Amino acid sequence: MKRNYTKALLLSLPLIFLTLFILSPISRAASLSIDPISGKAPIVDGLIDVSADEWEESMFYNLSLKSNENDPGLRIDLKVMQIEKNLYFLVQYELESSYVGNNEIIGLLISESSSELIEDFKDAKIVNISNLNNYTYSDYDINSNFFINDMYLDGEGAATKESIDSDIIRFTFEFKLPINESLVDVNDEDVILEYGSSYAFNISHGNTPIYPQGFIRSNIITLNLLEHEQITQPLDFELITLVTSIIIFGIVGVFYVFYLYRIILLKNKLERIRL
Repeated sequence: MKRNYTKALLLSLPLIFLTLFILSPISRAASLSIDPISGKAPIVDGLIDVSADEWEESMFYNLSLKSNENDPGLRIDLKVMQIEKNLYFLVQYELESSYVGNNEIIGLLISESSSELIEDFKDAKIVNISNLNNYTYSDYDINSNFFINDMYLDGEGAATKESIDSDIIRFTFEFKLPINESLVDVNDEDVILEYGSSYAFNISHGNTPIYPQGFIRSNIITLNLLEHEQITQPLDFELITLVTSIIIFGIVGVFYVFYLYRIILLKNKLERIRL
């Protein structure tokens, strides 16, 4: 009896691993390689402040998240920026209101390198927005395809949704991930992103906050992080305006003083002539 049980268990193991592989959204080769640019850091609140030119420096990348090769997929617009010690993601997509469930979820699953092997994705940053427009940000350690809540929350995430018209809902997700640093001295829960290195990111979409089963479609991209010295500091336009104003008014002041000096000289000369 015991021998038969052991034999059945051994025969079922490949099926278990095959099932986990199928359920996992990490299944396809990277379709996009991105070199993030630097610029002005956005506020991670799920809102794009047009008046502050948020995300203006970065271009949109179009990406389709799919459940399989035959799936037409969910089309998303993606932006990535690397600013100082942080990596920023913007994900936007639109759905017909009839397809919107109780939750809309975007997850960033991070590989330890540019490898796309399932066992190399060790970290997950997830934002879940409910139909009440409330969002939560979660940080998970991935261990053998099991998602375990991190003891320390690393990074930031936010989301909003808005009605474009009566039938279309637009979702906006923002993420902020630290580069080359950790909240704790010894961190075996998060992938520590390093300057100048490349990493595979699995962008996953789902409707049920159970992971990884709750993800229904995904796609993989490769990010090539800038070296630290390549990151340009954003221009402080207020400071530039202030300095420019000081220079202009200084020049005007010099000419005004010179003008008054010339008038005084001319006045003195006329008085001498009268005498």
